[in-house]
Amino acid sequence: MEKIDILIFGIIQGLSEFLPVSSSGHIFLAEYFLKSFNQDFLILISLWLHLATLLAVLFYFKKGILELLRAGFYLKKNTEKNLLFKKLFFATFVTSILGIIILKFFEIKTSLLFLAISFVIGGIFILLSEKISLSENKNLSWFKTFFLGLAQGISVIPGISRSGFTISTLMISGIEKKEAAKISFLLSVPTIIGASFFITFDFFKNNLLNFNYFFSDFFFIFILGILPAFFLAYFSIFIIMKFVEKNWKYFGYYNLILGIFLILFLI
Repeated sequence: MEKIDILIFGIIQGLSEFLPVSSSGHIFLAEYFLKSFNQDFLILISLWLHLATLLAVLFYFKKGILELLRAGFYLKKNTEKNLLFKKLFFATFVTSILGIIILKFFEIKTSLLFLAISFVIGGIFILLSEKISLSENKNLSWFKTFFLGLAQGISVIPGISRSGFTISTLMISGIEKKEAAKISFLLSVPTIIGASFFITFDFFKNNLLNFNYFFSDFFFIFILGILPAFFLAYFSIFIIMKFVEKNWKYFGYYNLILGIFLILFLI
């Protein structure tokens, strides 16, 4: 793999992991149009780049996450943070069940058309979340948490943005935009950790690990892949938290326009 490919992959992963634009969709587009990614290498460093984006969330929300952990492990006291801790893990559990069902029982073959349709659906959903609110209750109930987990589970489908679907689902359920974004990012922590374990297990199970790729180019992977992914993921979180109140709809327009452009490209 060329060094420029490592940089491109790190930039895409860092920017699109938390922006509501689908990291899996954009990585597929890069593979499709560049045609230079080595698949073994891509599979291996994807794990490290996911961990880099996880670190970005941990750094950005370090105070809130520490408070959640302290409250969460004091299980007998149903404080606000203790309940949020439980709800995040309940949503993660729901996500895991739905994600496994989708991946195990539905053979999804990613194509440019499939991706285009996913982008259009994601864009429409984001735009709808600006117009629809089904509840005046701004608290995160267990019922809302269940649908939050479902929304995140759906995002295993290529082209469907995890942050886009989870934040939009929370907004439609009546949660304020900034709080919805914060909950979505906090939910990403157990999700990314769980997904990383799943990916690692899958690597060993299918004998996909090739450490020669990783260790022979570790310096370049760290400088060109891991560091950009970390800093750009941190920047992406900052952008969402800063502009979600007034500019959320523009991410919907982006997904919608990208999807339509891809459909026109295929005609």
